[in-house]
Amino acid sequence: RYDGHLWQGRYKSIIINEDEYLMTCGQYIELNPVKAGMVKKPEEYKWSSYNTYACGANDDLTDYNPIYKGWGRTEQERQKNYRENTKEEMEGVGMNLNAMFIGSDKFIREMEEKFKVSNIKAQRGRPVKVREVKK
Repeated sequence: RYDGHLWQGRYKSIIINEDEYLMTCGQYIELNPVKAGMVKKPEEYKWSSYNTYACGANDDLTDYNPIYKGWGRTEQERQKNYRENTKEEMEGVGMNLNAMFIGSDKFIREMEEKFKVSNIKAQRGRPVKVREVKK
């Protein structure tokens, strides 16, 4: 009787190149409420780990990603770097959900070669018709 991404569709997994990209995936998830228009800023969504990583909020549910510890020498430095990196993610193009591999260009080429597939899957459905402009 439920509807939504958790309850529908097929499971999807993506091959991720390096730890840096794994953090990007986490930030992508934290930015979903912003992209969906539920909140204006990621810190406004209370069910996110953003406030723990970016602001040092005490959260008994969030375990720190070990990669996060390398983002600075002090907790304040890590939080600042996390906020700046998340801001860049918000302003960037974001992650392509049709991708099978996430990582450097070299990694993506290697995976395409290894698995004999294109990284970006085609969109489902019919291609969009392009109208010709009459002269």
